[in-house]
Amino acid sequence: KTAAKVKMVVRAKRKRAKIPAKEKMAAKAKIKPLLRFSNSPSAPQRAIDAGHAFFSHPMKLGSIHRTFLSQLPHLQSVILLFFRITCGWSFFLTGKGKLANLERTTKFFASLSLPAPHAHAVLVGSLEMIGGLMLVSGLFSRAISLPLAGTMVVAYLTAHRDEAFLSISDFTDQAPYSFLMATLFLFAFGAGRFSVDHFLQPRIAKFFSTSNIKS
Repeated sequence: KTAAKVKMVVRAKRKRAKIPAKEKMAAKAKIKPLLRFSNSPSAPQRAIDAGHAFFSHPMKLGSIHRTFLSQLPHLQSVILLFFRITCGWSFFLTGKGKLANLERTTKFFASLSLPAPHAHAVLVGSLEMIGGLMLVSGLFSRAISLPLAGTMVVAYLTAHRDEAFLSISDFTDQAPYSFLMATLFLFAFGAGRFSVDHFLQPRIAKFFSTSNIKS
């Protein structure tokens, strides 16, 4: 009996010794995810680390830069197309209005002391109509931009001379300003890829090269 009691006491002590170990393991299991969460970087930090990792690779930046440069002419052509359509169509409507009201346009040109006001009204109206359509289609855009810009300069020197040259803001507030800037922009950069000029350019170059060889 004494031996049995001793064995029971020993077993009870072992059980009491094992219970805290199990509880300790369970506590560790509960704390472990919390520790993992606290040690893991936050979302902004992960974004910053990803950005550092991305920009630390020059190959990726180089490929993006090359892709951008390869697509840049298309983007430029889209912007030039927008300029040509908006500017050219506005010129067309303005010239059409001048020719549709030719008598009124002639009287207005006469009030500006322009010589041969009727001839000037016909000339300017026709130039703006035809030149506007040429800009929209992209046909000889650089060539037609100069005379269109010249009409805007004449408008500044005649109809807008009293209020256009008082200050820079007065100059830019006048109606011819946007037309003048658009025509100068198209003269400087051309019509772009989405134009008749781009289609005709290699054929014109080939024509002149063959004519030079024959001569």
